[in-house]
Amino acid sequence: MDLRHPIKRLLPVLITLAAILFFSGSVRADDFQIIPSLSVRQEYNGNIFFTEEDTVDDFITTLAGGLEVIERTERLNSNLSARVAPLFYADHPDLNDVDRSCQGRFSYRVTPTVDVGGRAAYIVDHRPDRDVAVSGLVLGPEQRDRLDLGGNLDYRLSEITAASMSYDFHREDFEGTPFTDFEAHSAVVGLTHDLSTWLEGTVGRSLIGYQHYDSNTAEVDSLVYRLGAQHHLSERLSLEVELGARYTDSTFDTIQLVSAPPDPDRTAVVQENKTGFGGLGQLSLDYRWETSFAHFAAAHDIRPASGTVGVANRTALTFTLRHLPSYNQSITIFAGVFRNKADADQFSANEIDTISITVRPTARWQFYDNFTLEGGYMFSYLDDNASGTEVDRSLVFLQIAYGIPLLDLGRLFN
Repeated sequence: MDLRHPIKRLLPVLITLAAILFFSGSVRADDFQIIPSLSVRQEYNGNIFFTEEDTVDDFITTLAGGLEVIERTERLNSNLSARVAPLFYADHPDLNDVDRSCQGRFSYRVTPTVDVGGRAAYIVDHRPDRDVAVSGLVLGPEQRDRLDLGGNLDYRLSEITAASMSYDFHREDFEGTPFTDFEAHSAVVGLTHDLSTWLEGTVGRSLIGYQHYDSNTAEVDSLVYRLGAQHHLSERLSLEVELGARYTDSTFDTIQLVSAPPDPDRTAVVQENKTGFGGLGQLSLDYRWETSFAHFAAAHDIRPASGTVGVANRTALTFTLRHLPSYNQSITIFAGVFRNKADADQFSANEIDTISITVRPTARWQFYDNFTLEGGYMFSYLDDNASGTEVDRSLVFLQIAYGIPLLDLGRLFN
């Protein structure tokens, strides 16, 4: 199937959305909402392309319109949304483009012991910094088409034990030649068990999974086992720890000198194979006050390096602090450090070695009914050891948004 064709790309999403609507129509609606929204965002970007020299800055205006459909019942929880966001550059109109997305998800309780769920998303984006706060990777302004599909089945074996199965598919296609298309498959089977008999407030879990990454020049297969637990240290503080091991099999193309008379310096594409074991893990801490919430997370695993020719060992440290001065105001501070590392001939022929830092404080105020005003600052730093470059970027933005349930529009005229 040629996923570059827009109709074929949207087909899996539409099938999943149709399933959501089917489940929605088969049960009585307890909470049904249709919420249109509109926002205007003005930002100043001090280094659009994340370049070390000859930086380009500009003012960018984003007009975004969206529609969200929500339905919740005793057995169903579903959500559909679509968004279109044209981008307008003040001094570089050739970069003007349109980001758009369509996504949905549902969870449905088939029986008191069986739950099923599905999710789908089709996203088209263009911003070079679209992945900075998630993976620490910087891309160009080339269009990226993303397709995400997934499903899960949860079965409660007893009051304290549950089993689960899930599958996820992810594909990225770039229009620009500097970047590489890839797709990823992930299947996981897990078991959770309440350990409160031995340690109060603790739930343990065991997971085994298979991952497959495929690009034009490399394939990576990974078998993973994880063992973890979640423990509530108090009513306010919770701790989650997970450790595991993986076995990785990588097959990739390399360019090598081949001695073949009469041309002793002829180059040829040679396929190589590497296998090996590695460790992985994650740790998270959550703390809640009456009006504040703090979250710290540390994780290490292999992840796709978007736009490159393979995967990389990613180590991430993130911290989020959210404070609510009042019911209609919020202040959020996010900070993240990411390390993406892959030696040449480890997962692919290319070396990946980047360190990035992102700091993003934002403030949000619902100043009148369904109107919100949001502003913030974002600083990003990237050190690419493979290319020997260091880049930083500052961004300031201000946004006003409006959203109201259509079913509540009548109250505006009363």
